[in-house]
Amino acid sequence: MLVVPGRPAAKALLWWVLGDAEAAPSVTLSGPGASQSHVVCRQLGNASDPLMARRVYVVAATDLQEDATYTLEAVTGHNRAQAAARTLPQALTPLHPFTIAIGSCFSLPQDRGINAFYPPAPHRDGSPDPIRLRVLCGDQIYMDLSPTSGSPLVFDAPEPWQHYHEQWHNAPYAAFLGKSPTLMLADDHEFWNDYPHGNAWLLWDESQPGGPLGGTMTRAFEVFQAALNLDPVAVAATDQAHLGELLRETTRTFEVRVDPLRLFCFDTRTARSRYDAQHPHFAPSAWLASANAWLREPGGARVLCLSQPAIEKRASWLARTTHTLADANLPDYDDDFAALWEALVSAPADRLVVSGDIHWSRLYQARRAGAARADVYEAIASPLARIPSSAPDTGKPEGKVEWDQPGGRAAWTRRYATDAEATYTTLTFRVRSGGTQPDVEVQATAWGIPRSRGQGAIPLCQDTFTLRGVV
Repeated sequence: MLVVPGRPAAKALLWWVLGDAEAAPSVTLSGPGASQSHVVCRQLGNASDPLMARRVYVVAATDLQEDATYTLEAVTGHNRAQAAARTLPQALTPLHPFTIAIGSCFSLPQDRGINAFYPPAPHRDGSPDPIRLRVLCGDQIYMDLSPTSGSPLVFDAPEPWQHYHEQWHNAPYAAFLGKSPTLMLADDHEFWNDYPHGNAWLLWDESQPGGPLGGTMTRAFEVFQAALNLDPVAVAATDQAHLGELLRETTRTFEVRVDPLRLFCFDTRTARSRYDAQHPHFAPSAWLASANAWLREPGGARVLCLSQPAIEKRASWLARTTHTLADANLPDYDDDFAALWEALVSAPADRLVVSGDIHWSRLYQARRAGAARADVYEAIASPLARIPSSAPDTGKPEGKVEWDQPGGRAAWTRRYATDAEATYTTLTFRVRSGGTQPDVEVQATAWGIPRSRGQGAIPLCQDTFTLRGVV
């Protein structure tokens, strides 16, 4: 059995439960006022899914106390598992920091023990500043690689459900999943390299979105990952018959709020078209419009979570034509990329983007040339389990982001960058001024693999900046 804490709210919590039988597990909630709470257990798998999917459930607990810790225990037969989670405060205060973690790119064969050094010592359970929320930004599973050797699956397509089942039952990875309330975004390796494009090195992939294999992988992603994004209040208010609709429509683009801090998770992968489609897009127009409207609203402590960087270059002509090397990136989708950056640089306050994908970690600061308005910060955390690769861009101190609109250019400067064995990044938010649109200080720390056995995660890079509430 496995219990994983998912999306938290101020007075509600969600857990994802992988049971040992199709029958619903028996669940028990403990914590302050737990006996007065409302707890529901819903089956995620349906009759058309394989048996292992019909053993997956979500448990929502509502009517909880704000900013309090609860433990859910699930039991089927003689097997039991549990995980703790903490409700969110309604708002941040100057005396209490609020820390989240971000990460991406976990290759099981390359894992050197992420569970042993997550979370870092300053944020472990019992500390005054624990990690309250974690965003895994994509490539939590490498569907196109062997789960034992890490080599590409050149000839035979994976069985998505079995691949998830095996990795989620890996004891160290399962323990890692259970350590923080987690939100999940998908990137290409939840499908195959450079999804939805075909890849020259894989003989089984599809070259267009909407194929049967991609559909199965999407459904497996929904059940094993996106379900963690479900709003527990909405789950409690939804009957079993409508849970699938809630899962499809509310877990790809959504907000988590602890005033003045607001996080917006924006899926730019699972509904992506090919870059060379007649009307290319990295997200449906309604999702993009929602994200851009959110970026333009007042308030400075806004964090946009993506599965690919916003500060990025187009793939080369050779790579885009042959699908042999680099992936198509967000700027390969000209109109969507321009609209996103116009929203970022025209925001009424500073914005922070977080993402992964690139197998090295960095913090950049960008501003439209000649503008005295919002700064755009971007923190990248990658990879959780290192995949050997080179990262020549770590040495660049500055550069440009370009998009196809008049004046469509921003200049970025490096605050830190490392291609050492970074794993995850913590972001600690502190309110620094009062009022309805306060400034919020952010301390970013990229954590790395320890140098010796038994040592905790080590800080590789650290920087502090301020998200201004008004510019």
